Amino acid sequence: MYYFPCSGVSGKRQPIPDQVVFMKYEDMKMDTMQHVKRLAEFMGHPFSLEEERQGVVQEIIKLCSFQNLSNLEVNKSGAYHVHIASQTGQTPLLVNNSAFFRRGGVGDSKNHI
Repeated sequence: MYYFPCSGVSGKRQPIPDQVVFMKYEDMKMDTMQHVKRLAEFMGHPFSLEEERQGVVQEIIKLCSFQNLSNLEVNKSGAYHVHIASQTGQTPLLVNNSAFFRRGGVGDSKNHI
């Protein structure tokens, strides 16, 4: 969740708790397992006790980690084609996939805004 665009709605949690889930990056970093379980429940697919015992939650956290995703070859060497609207039509632009990954730490956005 981006803080600025959503800050006006963050206080409106009560009217639609089954339709919207609010999570902050900082909170997820502090208690990742609890938030992954909460997200699974929200999506209607809670983890069973057996899945928790087998380490399914931990494996999902590992696979979705910043470290793992930023080290995938597609995110190091691939590129994304975008077209920017201009006065003369569409201007093609090539953006390296590595541009989508930053440090991955709490508060890092202040270095990029």
